[in-house]
Amino acid sequence: MMGTGVHIEQNIAIERLPEYAGGADNLFVINEGSGPERVSEGSVWHSLPAVRLHRMFELEMEKFSFFDPISLEAQLELLTRMLIQACNKADCEVQ
Repeated sequence: MMGTGVHIEQNIAIERLPEYAGGADNLFVINEGSGPERVSEGSVWHSLPAVRLHRMFELEMEKFSFFDPISLEAQLELLTRMLIQACNKADCEVQ
């Protein structure tokens, strides 16, 4: 939970992933171990629009696991740079 230091773990079946991420333009994943490799090998993962459009961003756990104001500001800056860089590669417009 943000700000409390309590870790919340969600156990979502891979088959239900499209219910949560199927409509996302971008997908941000924090690698906490072997999860992304295991999930990314399946057809469900590759069916997600953000994955098909190469709009999946793997975030470094060391940079995205803190919720204090200074860390959040730095995370926002990193996310902004990631999105702009991806958009430049895809030749899209930044709104």
